Amino acid sequence: MLCSAESDCISNLNLQKQTIIYRVLCECINNTLKHAYASEIIISLSRNSNKLIIEYTDNGKGFEPSLFENKHKGLGIFNMKNRVELINGKFELNSVLGNGTCIKIEFEF
Repeated sequence: MLCSAESDCISNLNLQKQTIIYRVLCECINNTLKHAYASEIIISLSRNSNKLIIEYTDNGKGFEPSLFENKHKGLGIFNMKNRVELINGKFELNSVLGNGTCIKIEFEF
């Protein structure tokens, strides 16, 4: 079910969750502009029962996620994941070199 209005999706989230969503999306956009050379960014919000699902996709150059694990180079990704997990959210990152990046975030209401 797609949200009929922004307030339908986020009004039931507390301020901490709203702030984390905002900060993570800002980091996603910053990373795309800085590194991905994408021509398109798509952010979608949907609601499934008591969950808010946010999908962030770009058509940039993509990368190999395993190269950024446990390295200082990938602190932005590490920080995004930790922020989401701090409030019991789920963070998934998929990227393929030459094929863009997709990040999926799920929060419970």
